[in-house]
Amino acid sequence: MSPTRSGAVARVGLVLAGIILALGIAEGLARFATRDATGLGQALPPFGMYTADDDGLKVPVPGYHGWAVLPGQRVEMVIDSMGLRGTPQATGQPGWLLIGDSFTLGAQVPEAATFRTHLERALGAPVWNAGVDNYSTWEATRRYLALADRLPVRGVLLTVCIDNDMHDNQGWFERAQQGAPPLPVVGFEDRPGPVTLFLHQHSILRALVASRLQLRSRQARPGPQGRAPMSQRVIYSQQGQEMLRQLMPATRSAFEELRQAVADHGHQLLVGFAPEAIQVDPRALEATFAFEGLDLALADVEAPNRAYAGALGELGVASCDPTQALREAVQRGERPYLTWDGHWSAAGHALYAQAILACMGI
Repeated sequence: MSPTRSGAVARVGLVLAGIILALGIAEGLARFATRDATGLGQALPPFGMYTADDDGLKVPVPGYHGWAVLPGQRVEMVIDSMGLRGTPQATGQPGWLLIGDSFTLGAQVPEAATFRTHLERALGAPVWNAGVDNYSTWEATRRYLALADRLPVRGVLLTVCIDNDMHDNQGWFERAQQGAPPLPVVGFEDRPGPVTLFLHQHSILRALVASRLQLRSRQARPGPQGRAPMSQRVIYSQQGQEMLRQLMPATRSAFEELRQAVADHGHQLLVGFAPEAIQVDPRALEATFAFEGLDLALADVEAPNRAYAGALGELGVASCDPTQALREAVQRGERPYLTWDGHWSAAGHALYAQAILACMGI
């Protein structure tokens, strides 16, 4: 090799070594800077877990077996022949059907740590998990109706995500008014490459960057009926009470539809709240409000809970709010929410199950 060519190769090697070193330092700094972070990053959904039913509703593929990937771990996902996660130990007797979105599905924790498993153990009766990522209450009701006559259901537990469900319910309501078809099923078409999977599981720097980009994308979510864009988290502030008032009618209508459907089948109905981390962790609240330009002095983190409880109370539907129990857990130094995801950790699932059981009088 000529001296000139050898020198060029050496320079390229030095540049590559410098890039690798810089990335290594950045990764170390990311791990140090975010060691106490809350609500950063998300699980990478298992490839191929979702499809659409005959009505276009997003549902899990019956018989599916795969893995959800989070920073630092993988979670096994097993879907039974009816499209439900997990297999109840007690069968042939009436039990509870769980409906809702990602908080119900619980793809961030192993099956043994989900609140479904905790409830089943305490109740001594089957508990079925029909949760689906990104569901609105409207979709959860349709999922319930598809299963209500196929299972010996005694009661239905809808878990509502305090933050997302209001917006999801509004979006579903507006599309229905316009006669638009359901949103296309997402999250199963493209298989992630091996590099993506490796980085998602092992790189904290990637998780940090991705979470920041996600927060920015949510920072200016359009208001109802095309109103001016506004931070989604404004509903936790006195600044957002008008937005909260505009969002609630669609959610109340969704609750009413579910209440009627459950009553028609002679089942019990309980609605549990899944609060956001900012509602229970002051550090998360301060960081999120600062990032999204909201005034911390005007924070009113209980406002959405009061709106939910008020709507359910008017409809005569029982509700269960674990916010204070989760807040006390944070004060004790526990971590009910995942570090790299806004969902519950195993500890959060256990606390939610305890709250639900207390609301059931058990």
